[in-house]
Amino acid sequence: MSTATLTKKELFVQGSLTTDVAEMIEMLAVNVPGVKSCNVNASNKSLVLSIDTTKDEGAVINELSSLIKTMDSSLKLTTSRQENKNNSKAQRKSAEGDKNVSIILGGLNCAHCAEVIGQKVEDLDEVEMSHLNFVNKKLSFELKDGASRKLTIDKVINIIDTTEPGLNIQVHDNRGTKELKLKLENLTCKQCADQIEFEANKANGVKSATLDFGNCILDVELDGTVSRRVVTEEIATIAGWPIPKFDDEYFEESDAEFSDEPWTLLNHPVYIITRGLMRCLQEHLGRVIAETLISPILVWDISKTIGETSFFMALGANSTDLSEDLLARCNYKMAAVKLNEIIAKLSEIGIPESEQGAERIRRINAIVFDLRQLCLNLAEQSAAKPKNL
Repeated sequence: MSTATLTKKELFVQGSLTTDVAEMIEMLAVNVPGVKSCNVNASNKSLVLSIDTTKDEGAVINELSSLIKTMDSSLKLTTSRQENKNNSKAQRKSAEGDKNVSIILGGLNCAHCAEVIGQKVEDLDEVEMSHLNFVNKKLSFELKDGASRKLTIDKVINIIDTTEPGLNIQVHDNRGTKELKLKLENLTCKQCADQIEFEANKANGVKSATLDFGNCILDVELDGTVSRRVVTEEIATIAGWPIPKFDDEYFEESDAEFSDEPWTLLNHPVYIITRGLMRCLQEHLGRVIAETLISPILVWDISKTIGETSFFMALGANSTDLSEDLLARCNYKMAAVKLNEIIAKLSEIGIPESEQGAERIRRINAIVFDLRQLCLNLAEQSAAKPKNL
């Protein structure tokens, strides 16, 4: 019996590639028939595959590329490094008049209202296409040729205000501006927020910084002496946050395609259950933080990991809804990994002196363990589903 030989194939990933996404790509790749191993380097955005020579190399790469595209439509596999196209990209965007618009809808919690807003924006004569991501509270739309950017944005804001009054509407427009907005997920400590604002104002290149604690938004006005990337990394260093490995294109406007995410996700039982449990977890944790002496860095780490868990759980539910069982399994496993990190970090929190505080700690641990078991069960079910031939 002959032994199959392997061939190495190096590919490159176009788009914003984080460490977590790189790990997911590795998990996806080894499940593609013909792939024996996969190593993804997030820093230089390279991907090395070991492929069985008895398999069609092109078919293997196409299947992996399709899975990655399903996971994140902004990512693309290529056989060569992406050339520096900043000049041509800038010229193209200038000619098109910056047709892509993004709006954050802070405080949007009604799934039905989100669907109505998305449909009304889609129906505008000036809009080519639109998509509202309920998970991230982000409305993205593309203007038709000749449409007035300002008038269209005013119409969209009017739609939002009349459909769901009271939302914190923030239009993201970085065209030549010297402003930087940082979303601080799950920031629950007012003292930490005040300290972050104070330290951010001392960063190089910062003219002023204001932190909206209610909406967890840090607004930074730049003086133009240093790049946005340098300012972001310096603020992260001052605040004691882990600094992600950003590529320069992370700070550019994305050319990602609009997602075809189905609205049925909003009614998916897994999404509803996990979202409810996450809210309970955040509420209990916020009360424990107010009662216990916990370092701001630990609070930030736990809050950040809770946000990442919610993200992977939502992706898992979305993948299940789309019958992408392999992708769903990877997302649920990543959520379980994040929950293990939360368990480890919770062990660093002391037991509150009050009986009520101690009970909250027990409930927090119970919720985290239940969520982890749910993720493991869902991952197992996704792997057990038969493939449709």
